[in-house]
Amino acid sequence: MDGEKRRANQRGNQEYFSGKVSEVGRLIGLGLVAASFSLMTYATEFAKTLSSSAQSLLVWVALCGVIAILLDYTQMLFGYASATIAANNSDGDFRQTKTSEVTSIVQRIAFFAKQIAAVVGSVLLIVVIYTSLKVPADGTKHIKDETCTMRPSVDNGKCSKLTSDPLHLAVTGTVGS
Repeated sequence: MDGEKRRANQRGNQEYFSGKVSEVGRLIGLGLVAASFSLMTYATEFAKTLSSSAQSLLVWVALCGVIAILLDYTQMLFGYASATIAANNSDGDFRQTKTSEVTSIVQRIAFFAKQIAAVVGSVLLIVVIYTSLKVPADGTKHIKDETCTMRPSVDNGKCSKLTSDPLHLAVTGTVGS
């Protein structure tokens, strides 16, 4: 395969992968918005346990998702404008004009900015989830008002739910359920 064919092959790969990256960036943006609003509306038990700082981060996650979606639209709009201007340039052998070059630059900036927004939003969502699932140093995992701890010698390796329910403590004399 000569150099021109390899170059044409690589350009084809470049177009394919940039299309896929763009599509994934769009889907991540949509997912960030959906995940944020799902958690902010307390649709799950997990969402009800989020701290106020995690809820604040969720606003930023949603904002990153919305920005990614808007940048995706901007990318497509300016790509369309660039291609239309070039396609209508019959005097210039259907090449890009100065105007279509500017729209092409805006399109590329939107492409890369969309990827940044998607990555930043994803990292923030990971931080929200990680900090909300963090297991304390004592080995217990706190979920809502219940605590689950492993006591292999007592519970045979099974999780026992502990509660601080005063009524349960008064009736049974034990902390476990």
